[in-house]
Amino acid sequence: MCKTSGYILPLLIAVTISLVTLVALVILPSNVWNNWNPATCLRTGCFCESVNVQSPIRQTANTYSSLAFVFSGMILLAQRKDIKRLAYGYSAIMGISCLIIGIGSAFYHASLTFIGQFFDVFGMFLLAAFMLVYALERIRNLRLPTTLALYLLFNIFLSGL
Repeated sequence: MCKTSGYILPLLIAVTISLVTLVALVILPSNVWNNWNPATCLRTGCFCESVNVQSPIRQTANTYSSLAFVFSGMILLAQRKDIKRLAYGYSAIMGISCLIIGIGSAFYHASLTFIGQFFDVFGMFLLAAFMLVYALERIRNLRLPTTLALYLLFNIFLSGL
């Protein structure tokens, strides 16, 4: 059996998640986000893509490209057979973080709302905090409970900001 065949199901799941996300966003009325708290970037201009208020997806290219993280997250989750048990837990954290980045960022760029902004940044915090804590674990020889506690504390702190 080909080694890449283990990635077919995760890729199909990533396609399904991406399609469900896009269909859910496209079927919404174009004014669905009007009464939500706006993202902070709307005062200064949100990235390089113009805002389309005639569509429920305010920034089409940014929304679609955000879903690439769903694919990387599913690939990370699919590696469970190829890595040790502890490393799989770390791969799962990274994979789930990438899924949250992808869906959260797609929601953010589609809605340009403050809650969308939170979920966009939250996914990035999950991944960045993991990388920092994992590096500390390796440098300081931390035990797993300490690593997980630091990870949780970092994310609670960053979410509060």
